[in-house]
Amino acid sequence: MKTNLSILCVILGMGLILSTTPGCSTTEESAYDIRGDWTFTYNWAWSGTTICTIRFTGSTASGTTYHVQQGLSGTYTVAGSNLSFTFVTTEPPCGQITESFLGSFTSPDTLSGTWSADATGPCMFEPMDSWTATRI
Repeated sequence: MKTNLSILCVILGMGLILSTTPGCSTTEESAYDIRGDWTFTYNWAWSGTTICTIRFTGSTASGTTYHVQQGLSGTYTVAGSNLSFTFVTTEPPCGQITESFLGSFTSPDTLSGTWSADATGPCMFEPMDSWTATRI
């Protein structure tokens, strides 16, 4: 019994060392937690601003995005303070539209970045200067 207890202590000790050693964890979590609802403000080049809510669900490193007003879903990744996420939809005559967002945390509860959109069909998009977001 004493030998089994010693082996258990060694195994538990190794697990503790591995879980606290950088690069040895089994998941890559971000120090920033994107999960939850955020108010996004889009700053358009020509027509002012648009405000919407985007929901992030999953882990702190990756998961699903949901545009509350438009009902669009997509995916996100967070690496350090950097964030990227996309929405993909299909709309005639544009075809498949991919909206790509790049940004970073400016604090634990604020984000800022840039946006681009591409379509497989004959559509042009108004340029967006930037976007900012605040945790709700």
